[in-house]
Amino acid sequence: MRNALNNNNPVVLQRGDAVSDLTVKTLEDLNKVSQNINGLVSNIANEAIKLNKTDSAELSRLIDNANLDIQKTEQKIDLNKPAIDRNAGVDPAQQQQKQAEKDRMDRIAQQTLQNRTQQQLQLNDFIKKVQEQIRDQKKSNKEAEAKIVQSAAQSVNNPTKPPAQQNPQQDTNTNSGSDGGGTIVLDKPTELTANDRSLSISGKAMAGKTIKIEKLSGTSYVAVASGPVGTNGSYNVSASELIPAGTTLRAYVTDGSNNSAALEAVVKAKAPEGITAGSNYVQGQAGAGSTIVVKNVSGDIIAQGTTGLNGQFNVSWTTDLWGQKLNVYVTSADNTAHPVVEVTTQNQSSVTLVKTDRTDGFDVAVKLDGLSNVYGVELHFLSDEMRDSGTGNPYGTPVRNVDKFPDAQSVEVIKYAQGTVNGATKLETIYAVTKFNAGSTVSFTNDQLVKIPFNVTTSDPVHFKLEYVLIVDQAGNAIPVAQQNNTSFTYTK
Repeated sequence: MRNALNNNNPVVLQRGDAVSDLTVKTLEDLNKVSQNINGLVSNIANEAIKLNKTDSAELSRLIDNANLDIQKTEQKIDLNKPAIDRNAGVDPAQQQQKQAEKDRMDRIAQQTLQNRTQQQLQLNDFIKKVQEQIRDQKKSNKEAEAKIVQSAAQSVNNPTKPPAQQNPQQDTNTNSGSDGGGTIVLDKPTELTANDRSLSISGKAMAGKTIKIEKLSGTSYVAVASGPVGTNGSYNVSASELIPAGTTLRAYVTDGSNNSAALEAVVKAKAPEGITAGSNYVQGQAGAGSTIVVKNVSGDIIAQGTTGLNGQFNVSWTTDLWGQKLNVYVTSADNTAHPVVEVTTQNQSSVTLVKTDRTDGFDVAVKLDGLSNVYGVELHFLSDEMRDSGTGNPYGTPVRNVDKFPDAQSVEVIKYAQGTVNGATKLETIYAVTKFNAGSTVSFTNDQLVKIPFNVTTSDPVHFKLEYVLIVDQAGNAIPVAQQNNTSFTYTK
């Protein structure tokens, strides 16, 4: 290998499927690599002498014989050569890419460790809360057992006394104690709060007891939740299902033998949340099974629909309404009206370019906003020549939004053409994507359509712009785009 390097033959650096990290572009690079190999041989020889693996005199004789075949003085083997040049045969750009990848993997590892640490902390907190609930429940059970034993003893001593009341008391009482006949009187709960968007039911009641929640179904009550009341007199229990607004609930405490009087309350209708409005849709969150009605300021109905089981809704209409005020009316399944929410539709549709610079070029992300019924998109970019030689593709592999245009339902095309505009060489890059199955249109709300990497080898400034946009619906009709943002820029390598 040394002889091949001495003869300025770089082929030995890469042969067949063997790939080398060395980069040899000039004779000077080749000489540096050759000198490093000589230095490596010298270091191995010195180490062999130190470890008594060979005789110094014998090794010197071998080196002298080897040097007879080397014509250039600077390439002869010398046990006293300087340290190896670590930059010989190293491509700075490749080393920078390797370091960048190492830094990226280090960040991923650090973030993974942080996530695992956070998950472990959350798990520890959850286990602690469960253990506290188990302790409170055991305490309540012991108290209930003691009172059952006490009640049984009282029944034996007073056989004519009526049994303890098992249903919620209908009278109002505010203090615990005895009714004079031996029956324990429990305090009536003081607070009961619930809404149609949450399973959580909370309030205040007698500390250390068990709270029971029931809902009115027809003419009878059905249990929906129960749990311990904390030592501070507060409770928060989870219902077995979402309860519609307007439903009557009752809450009472029990010690296993006696029940308190019941506190009644009506489930409240919570105002819709997270409402956003495009030019032809309104979406948000309301109670499950609710009816959504959208009206303009004159009271005319624009559209209506219903929420799903998760309470989410997306109501749309056909005619774009840009920058208009609309009122969203939500009525729960039991006809309980929610507060009216006023929204303003999106002012206009838009296409925006987001540029991210790299050392060897730039990435262009294309974002669309305020568009619906999109079936296909065609983009034409016009730029200066990006390559010194003018050969090869000016772009890399596009990264498409597969949530909007999945692989199994879409066709993507990218190509370029070179020409002259006003005497200057220009590149036109065309990107297009469309769906091919019936009825598979999509909407865009500030969503990324695609990111395209462009590679630059010339040191001249590159002027880049979005020259033409075509967005169509399934019938092939053009969908107008009102505004184009940041669609031209200059990149200098």
